[in-house]
Amino acid sequence: MGLTGVLIDITSIQQYLFGSNRLKENLGGSYLVKSIYGKPLQAALDETAPGHGDVGMWSDAETFSGGVKIGYIGGGNALLLFQESEVAKKFCRAFSLQILVSAPGLRTVFAIAPFHEENFPGSMRELHQELARAKSREFPAVTVGRHGITAECPYTGEAVEARCSDPKSGRLISRSANVRLKTAPTSGGAFKKLVAEEAGDNYDVTDDLGSLGQPDERSYIAIVHIDGNRIGEKFRNCATLSETRILSLTLEQELEQAFRGVVRELAGKIGAKDLCKDNGFRFSPNGERTILPLRPIIIGGDDITFVCEGKLGLYLAERFIAGLKSFDACAGVAVVKSKYPFFRGYQLAEELCASAKAKAAGEGGSWLDFLISAGGAAGSLEEIRQSRYAGSEGPLVYAPYRLDTAGRDESISLLKDGISCFHKWPKNKMMALREELTGPKEGVKKFLDAAGLTLPGAKKFGDNGWDSGRTPFFDMIDLFDFYPKVLLKEVTQ
Repeated sequence: MGLTGVLIDITSIQQYLFGSNRLKENLGGSYLVKSIYGKPLQAALDETAPGHGDVGMWSDAETFSGGVKIGYIGGGNALLLFQESEVAKKFCRAFSLQILVSAPGLRTVFAIAPFHEENFPGSMRELHQELARAKSREFPAVTVGRHGITAECPYTGEAVEARCSDPKSGRLISRSANVRLKTAPTSGGAFKKLVAEEAGDNYDVTDDLGSLGQPDERSYIAIVHIDGNRIGEKFRNCATLSETRILSLTLEQELEQAFRGVVRELAGKIGAKDLCKDNGFRFSPNGERTILPLRPIIIGGDDITFVCEGKLGLYLAERFIAGLKSFDACAGVAVVKSKYPFFRGYQLAEELCASAKAKAAGEGGSWLDFLISAGGAAGSLEEIRQSRYAGSEGPLVYAPYRLDTAGRDESISLLKDGISCFHKWPKNKMMALREELTGPKEGVKKFLDAAGLTLPGAKKFGDNGWDSGRTPFFDMIDLFDFYPKVLLKEVTQ
């Protein structure tokens, strides 16, 4: 029997989520993206394939019901198999309408092609090729267009709409912003439930970027983006639908369990007073509860984005990746001022993650790259590093660092051990070394000799801090205030 496959892809997710600098809207948008394959999908199937049943049970459904079977859902994609091609086309129209109503502004692309389960790899290849063609030729209008007589939404730049207003300010806003704001409390409730399950009743959650535990005078947040390595290749190597379903579920479960582990560990550190006011943290209270200095933005597919107090970014990224068991991943950590444009900070985190993944592509394993932006960094990551991190002897950036090995030249242990050693130096000497590293290496040696100091772990880097045009010491000094001393000896498993 001939089947018709429908492959759905959600596009421009980052633009949809991070078009606002308000965490509440970002969270609402994230929840909408995650729930697209819930009620909207259910409603579209109820309309076009009555009797299908509960879409939430797709992983247990091996046979067709109502003329359709959900192959898998994961990573922003969904595969549906229909016994009749006309029903497949009606479903695409119905689902598109559901998304326009429930998540205005979110773009989806559909690929429709004949599907043969006995030739699963070939059928999936044809669907992906059709999806690529659809992306190149279609750009659907999913928001109300602006005209010269329409007012502009202050949050999205789209046209404001009647009966859509910010509940706090009363200002008219676009419908997409309105829906995200209304959805945010639901997202907060889901995370609050997770925190209660993993950390008990002593912690609360926030949708305010200024309430993540950072001191007012040094208000930094860390935007962390983590992406699995070669996940697309793993899916392409699946020979059957059953293998694909198992892989999709495994990824989803593993990501969630790794994040739950991060929540447990962070709450434990706060409860044990390892992270406290004496260590530079000022966790915000909410009644008798402490606001957890962590908020997930995206958890799904093969990637995750979360925001946390600036000094916790690298540590929590390490701990999350350490919790993954069946695949490697890379992380990008952008430490920026709390009021820095959030979308720009996310773009930096994405670029940093891409830098780490480029290293992983050549050498394998899990890697991490980071950037500490004390001011308003402008331009791409490459442009920032060329303008701010170029010394006369070579680049001042040694990152990315490998997370899953110790003792290697590019291991994260090199970075952390160096920071630990710098805690024994007078801080003014450390900052003086930072300045010397920008100039000729002979100046570094003269400075060290005059100060009677030795570089930490300097065997490879001689007595001037450089080896083959690279130095890790600028990274160590940059990160000195953003990796708490109490966490430096934590071992990444």
